[in-house]
Amino acid sequence: ALPPDVKEETTAKEKAARDYNGDYDRLVDLARGSLIFSDLKNLMKGRSELGKNYEIVKEKNRFQTASSGYRDVNLILRDKSNGLLFEVQLHLRCMVEQKEGIGHALYESERKVYDQMMKENRKNRHRRPKLHGTPGAGS
Repeated sequence: ALPPDVKEETTAKEKAARDYNGDYDRLVDLARGSLIFSDLKNLMKGRSELGKNYEIVKEKNRFQTASSGYRDVNLILRDKSNGLLFEVQLHLRCMVEQKEGIGHALYESERKVYDQMMKENRKNRHRRPKLHGTPGAGS
């Protein structure tokens, strides 16, 4: 297991702006931890055990749907005793080793490109398209 962590304030602000239109109440991964498994069978067994003890609010299984080579299971869990939401990431040891190398730098680069594309898309969505070749359009 990796030590539990709290999302940094700047990262939380970026995510709230990017994913939730600035709504901080929708951030559910401020408290988080990671569990590392030697193989997929044990990872899925760990996922099952967590599901017995906590309510699984959201699950992102990148073993089934990943756009890049990275794979993990990301769970948003609710503590049944107090309602606290937190994130647990389930990793394979071999993926963590790659992530700690060049893999994380590639992820960060991909994320920045994606964020810029989304920003440009939002900015251009409000512009009216110029129509060429139509009456009165100056053609």
